[in-house]
Amino acid sequence: MQQVSHGAIQFNMRSFRFEQSVLISSSADLLTTIDYATLGASSKLAAILVTYPFQVIRSRLQQRPGIDGVPRYIDSWHAVKKTAQ
Repeated sequence: MQQVSHGAIQFNMRSFRFEQSVLISSSADLLTTIDYATLGASSKLAAILVTYPFQVIRSRLQQRPGIDGVPRYIDSWHAVKKTAQ
């Protein structure tokens, strides 16, 4: 799930930026190399910021129970609260 949503966020940001440049510019060369580099870096950063917290919660929920057999996290909300602390 994380891999798919990560790429989807990047793709959506790139397509949004491309549509913006089409509306603003009428030239044949719409995006420069700098535009592509900036777009790639910013979309990657946004995708990481959006998907990383979900990845952390998912991995915490997949942890094995403690020595006493009691799960460390009761449910997703409990994992979110403990992670925030």
